[in-house]
Amino acid sequence: MRWLDAARARLRLIKRGAAEARMREEFDFHVDMETERRMRTDGLSREEARRRALVAFGGTERYGEEMRDGRGTAWLSGVSLDLRLGVRMLVRYPGLAIVGGLGLAVATTVATVAVGLISSMMNPALPLPGGDRMVMLQNYDTQRQDPNQSTHLHDLETWRQSLSSVEQLGAFRTVRRNLLEEGATPELVRVAEISPSAFALTRTPPLLGRPLLSSDERAEAGNVVVIGGDAWQGRFGGDPGIVGRSIRLGDDEFTVVGVMPPGYRFPVNHHYWIPLRLEAGAYERGAAPPVMVFGRLAEGASLEGARAEVATVRHGLASTWPEVYEGILPQVLPYTYPFFAIDKPGIARALLLGQALITLLLVVVGVNVAVLMYARTTTRLGEITVRTALGASRRRIVFQLFAEAFVLSLLAAVIGLAAGSAALRRISAMMQNEFSGEMPFWLTPGLTPGLALYTAGLAVLAAVIMGAVPALKATGRRIATGLRAPGGAGAGGRLGRTWTVLIVGQVAVAVAVLPLALQGAMQAMRYGTADPGYEADEYLRAFVSMEQEASQAAEADVPASGAFADAASRLLSALDRDQRVADATFAFHMPGKESTVSVTAVSGRASTDSAGGTVWHSVALNRIAPDYFAAFDKPILAGRAFGAGDAAEAARTAIVSRSFADRVLGGGDVLGRTVRLGGSGASADEQLLEVVGVVPDFPTNDMQDQQYPRLYRALSPTRSFNLIVRTRGIDPTAYTRRLREIAAQTSASLVIDEPIALDDAIEQEQGLMRMIALVVMLATLSVVLLSAAGIYAMTSFAVVRRRREVGIRAALGAPPGQLLRAIFARTAAQLAVGVAVGLVLASALDVGLEGSHAALLPLVAALMVAVGLAAAAGPARRGLRIQPTQALREE
Repeated sequence: MRWLDAARARLRLIKRGAAEARMREEFDFHVDMETERRMRTDGLSREEARRRALVAFGGTERYGEEMRDGRGTAWLSGVSLDLRLGVRMLVRYPGLAIVGGLGLAVATTVATVAVGLISSMMNPALPLPGGDRMVMLQNYDTQRQDPNQSTHLHDLETWRQSLSSVEQLGAFRTVRRNLLEEGATPELVRVAEISPSAFALTRTPPLLGRPLLSSDERAEAGNVVVIGGDAWQGRFGGDPGIVGRSIRLGDDEFTVVGVMPPGYRFPVNHHYWIPLRLEAGAYERGAAPPVMVFGRLAEGASLEGARAEVATVRHGLASTWPEVYEGILPQVLPYTYPFFAIDKPGIARALLLGQALITLLLVVVGVNVAVLMYARTTTRLGEITVRTALGASRRRIVFQLFAEAFVLSLLAAVIGLAAGSAALRRISAMMQNEFSGEMPFWLTPGLTPGLALYTAGLAVLAAVIMGAVPALKATGRRIATGLRAPGGAGAGGRLGRTWTVLIVGQVAVAVAVLPLALQGAMQAMRYGTADPGYEADEYLRAFVSMEQEASQAAEADVPASGAFADAASRLLSALDRDQRVADATFAFHMPGKESTVSVTAVSGRASTDSAGGTVWHSVALNRIAPDYFAAFDKPILAGRAFGAGDAAEAARTAIVSRSFADRVLGGGDVLGRTVRLGGSGASADEQLLEVVGVVPDFPTNDMQDQQYPRLYRALSPTRSFNLIVRTRGIDPTAYTRRLREIAAQTSASLVIDEPIALDDAIEQEQGLMRMIALVVMLATLSVVLLSAAGIYAMTSFAVVRRRREVGIRAALGAPPGQLLRAIFARTAAQLAVGVAVGLVLASALDVGLEGSHAALLPLVAALMVAVGLAAAAGPARRGLRIQPTQALREE
């Protein structure tokens, strides 16, 4: 193992302490040998012999330095020194460290979060064996701009028979079924109706029993189910005899034939798998239920090759069934793409462009900080000149300044990475809530090695912009020439027009963009802290539907069957009898989540403008149960509440909110007036609604300054709806179990989906809004600070360059006010130009500020002027303290 011993020896040499010890031993050895020789040959004493030996050997320190340089690690000492100097510069210039660090940290946080989310969505590989070769096949309807709906069993059969580049083809669809067991709480579970090829595709054997087989797909086969390891442990307590046990899903009994390993959740986030028993022959081509088709690229096949083969197959299909395949574009996509609508090349490119633009945000901030760094660098030109005269190369000086900037950018990157990681965890939790715990199993936003490497790259990029670029400019030929000029400008360097453009541009962008950003932040914060106007902690919300409706998730507006209406009515009656329920009502949308429609007044107020055009108003529309307002303790201010007849299809009645009555109908007595719905696709008669009642504005936590006008129509329980239960004396969340039990007793097929206490749902949304507002506020603060720091640096530099002029003018008797005006004139001119350009830019962008936010534009303009003048005040005062004799002596 000589090579290993040699490697160890080299490693010991690289280690500074060990190498120094070895070097000292070597020196001592030679000196001792020479001492012994002189004692023997010259008969000298040991002290004299050692003295002469040291003289003959020469300076050990010089040899040491030469050996260190020869070891090739001297640059490490230089880097270490530069980094320590960078830390000292942060301490010496705390303003620059705080302002620049804040800006960089905010930009890094935003970039880290955005890139982390986009990367997690665009990662095409599944965390399964061979996951990078799994693909999805789908038909894209170019006429409807809609994927999936045209992909059906006939396509799957055709692709199975025709494609050689894609193998193990299969399909799935998701249904929601009630898992019912004796003595256990009913549980709504997502079940994958799936082709057995899925288990071969994922190359994951079952933990117990067997996977689904092709024979299970036959209609005459018994009902079988494979369950996931997590469900086995959680729901069934890890029962070792689970295989062969019967479980009930809705109205059907299934026999468990296998258990998959824990963590297995293919194809999306499933824990139960049953055979897909759809027969293509039972439907006409193009009319079968939609499915999602998956497969694996065959050995040696490429994605492009598979796409070409699918396109060839489609050509044949279009020739045979032109009426079915007109406008249909078959696609072969990486498996994860269809779940995030990345089904067109333009979308993928847009996401990549978004990543680039977000990275550009850091570049913009870095340029701003670079201006400050350049100002600091120009004050050190004397130091740079001395170092250059002593032999330091330009490359060495540039690297030193780069290292100093890198300390700041690295510190900001660490802060940004930590904040970004925390934000990603929060967003991941929010997404889990949004997906009701059913987020795709491969989507795990968070800190990854790739994201850490990206952030490190941002730190290097920022250091190049902030350190290397200003250093190259400061040490350039032009500056060197200036340094050699007598009394030259090189003493301070030149700011040039670049700085002026940067300051003007920075003020302009701030004036044009900050008002809109502040408006958004204020609206988000208002919503994030607003009270909804009712006791949200007393209500439980759940979405009610039937199992067959859930299987048609894409067709949510399909009218429900009579069985659903009967089951829903019995559920509401059962809830009314429960002593723990104060009220039970329903609505198509939850309060504050209404859809937006356009309406115009037909009577009571001019419905046309001065040009004769129809005046349309954007309002919120909801369909509600007759007792909806009573359940929320909202009185009828005028007119009447809905009755049973108002929910009939032929009914044309509506209740409006107070703001609707004032802003759409002109106020006063609005009962009996008529409004017309626009853009609903209904007939002219169906669009006319008579106002029969007025209610308070509800809820009160709108984003806008003013309450959003609301229009209500009556709803009968003939289709899926949002159930709202007001509990009496108990926590709404604790009532979830009882609600499921009552629903299961009413009908085994009645689905209670996504139950959540209303205050929890509101808190989730408000928390997101508060986080958005905080990020926008921090970004705004960093922009203002950077602008102020830039103006301060520029003004300070201008004062330094004019010391001689100021001193002479003071000696000639110029009053302080005149000197101040001279110093402020340049700054004021730049601020004025920046504000003017910003106002023009805001006008060109048609920045629409609503309500009281209209005052933000002049306020931001005044703020930027005030910040700029305040930043210039300090340098101006220093300029007045310049003594004429001192200024002349320095020259």
